[in-house]
Amino acid sequence: MLIAFRKTESEWIKNLEEFNSNVFLNPAWINSVSNDTLEPLYLDFTNSEGETEAKISGIRESNHSLGKNQLFFYAGFAKKRESSTSPRELLDALYKYASDHYIDRVIMSSYDYPSFLANPGHSAYWTTSRFEYKIMLREHSEEDLHHQLKRHLKKAAKVNTTFHEATNPDLVPRLMELLSNVKNERLKKSRTNYNPFYLKHMSRKSLEKLINRGIAKIFTIQTGEVIHSIEMTLEYNNQAYMLLKATDNFGYKKGLSTLLNIKVIDEYKKKGFTSYNLGGRPQEKDGDGLALYKTRLGAKVYVTYGATTNFIQYPQKALNPLLNIGRTLPDNKLTHFLKKMI
Repeated sequence: MLIAFRKTESEWIKNLEEFNSNVFLNPAWINSVSNDTLEPLYLDFTNSEGETEAKISGIRESNHSLGKNQLFFYAGFAKKRESSTSPRELLDALYKYASDHYIDRVIMSSYDYPSFLANPGHSAYWTTSRFEYKIMLREHSEEDLHHQLKRHLKKAAKVNTTFHEATNPDLVPRLMELLSNVKNERLKKSRTNYNPFYLKHMSRKSLEKLINRGIAKIFTIQTGEVIHSIEMTLEYNNQAYMLLKATDNFGYKKGLSTLLNIKVIDEYKKKGFTSYNLGGRPQEKDGDGLALYKTRLGAKVYVTYGATTNFIQYPQKALNPLLNIGRTLPDNKLTHFLKKMI
């Protein structure tokens, strides 16, 4: 039997290298999204011999409209490499912790997370899944690039550009400008509106915190002093995750967005990184084009799994029949909107 114990950040991170962790469990990420109503939470899962089998970190939300104490995790458990503990055991210990500490609900997402929770085997949880697009850098070559992207690169070669890498929070305003430009262009073409801060609780302030904590890098393609394409990545254990990317109209026309991707891929290869995760895709139909672009860069599709409970405490528990009905509804915009409300 496993028991979940809350730890301080310094206690929790002390032996983290012994576990299969990822950037979205890193305290630098957790602290970047925390504030007065979003409290960092660090849990160890310990067996009867007092050995820690797994860890998890996330946010305790105290301002949610339905349920004042929800636990939100960006990724699943960091399991000790030699541990044979099952998903069911870990989920059971987490559920008991939530119940004992008056937590209303547990939501575990799956950013950059493997398939450990594909079959959780626990009646209190429902499995959730997403698609992510990852380039395995040691296997990637120029032959993996689609011929259309090679045409983009030929156009980009005709422009006198420079590639830069930085860890400067002063570049965040330009990133925000270009993200706004992308959003406006999508709306002009009557595409679905979207929130560039797709990760829950992520904000402009989060970006500055990530840079200052040293886990975020910014890459740019420029003509002179003008940044036309910009990307922010997260780095952890020789793995990179594309957090945000945006390009101006000139950059798209001249193939500079593709050029930036290729430059970043080459840079991470030189540094000996093992993977470059291009992130997931929007659930809306408009996400098809983005998914296609990522595969044309040579990314492979991976299914990532999370888990979620119904409401655990009363009176919110009375809403559980609505949650169950929602899981049977077709996957469309209205369903997504209703689920966000709950």
